Amino acid sequence: MCGMLAAAVQDFKNLTFLKWKALRCPHHASGALAKSCEIELIWRIPIDGLDYYAMVQLLIVYHSKTGGSRQMAEAACSAACEEVTTVLKTAQEAGPEDLLGADGYIFCAPENLAAIAGVMKDFYDRSYYPALGRIEGRPYAQMVCAGSDGESAARQTARIAQGWRLKDVQPPLIICTHAQTPDEILAEKTIPEEQLALCRDLGAAMGAGLSIGAF
Repeated sequence: MCGMLAAAVQDFKNLTFLKWKALRCPHHASGALAKSCEIELIWRIPIDGLDYYAMVQLLIVYHSKTGGSRQMAEAACSAACEEVTTVLKTAQEAGPEDLLGADGYIFCAPENLAAIAGVMKDFYDRSYYPALGRIEGRPYAQMVCAGSDGESAARQTARIAQGWRLKDVQPPLIICTHAQTPDEILAEKTIPEEQLALCRDLGAAMGAGLSIGAF
C-alpha cells in the first residue's frame, strides 16, 4: 500500500491542476503516468530529486427525479472509473469543494420546462462564486435528459461553464425520452441500452482524456 505524504503538493507553476494529493510510490519510479496500488491514476512529478504522484479525479454531478438522468450518470461513471478516479455525487450533495478538488467534470440533469432542473440550478448557484476564478481551463462535458428537446438546458449549463472558463471538450449529449403527457413526464424512466452506451462512451472519453492529459 502506498503511503500518503504529510503535506499536499501545491502551487506548481508549470502544472495545470491547482489541487493535488501527493503520493510517494517506489513501485512506479519511471514513466510520466502511473497507477497507484489502489488503482488510482496519478501523474509523476519530480521535485527535489524525489518522485511525487498526483491523483487525477473526474467529478460527475447529476440530478434526477424520475430516474433518467441517474441512469445516464451512472452509465458514464461506470466507464469513466475504468480510466480515472471518478466521484459521482447528486446535485444536492455536491458543492464548490467538490469542484475545486476535481480535475474535470460531467454535469447531468433533466430539462424541465425548457430549463435546467431546479435542483441542478441550485448546485450551480451555491457553487458559482466560491469556484469562480479557481477552476479555469478544466475540461467538462454535459448530458441532458429531456422530453423532446434539451437544447435550452444545454445552453444554460454551457453559459455557466463559460463563466467558470471551463473547457468544453465534448458536444452535449441529449437523450430524449419523448414523454409528453403529465403521466409520462412524471413516470419513472428507463433509458434504453443503446442510449446508455452513448453515456458510457462519453464517460470513457472524459476519463481517458484526463488520464493522459489530453485536455
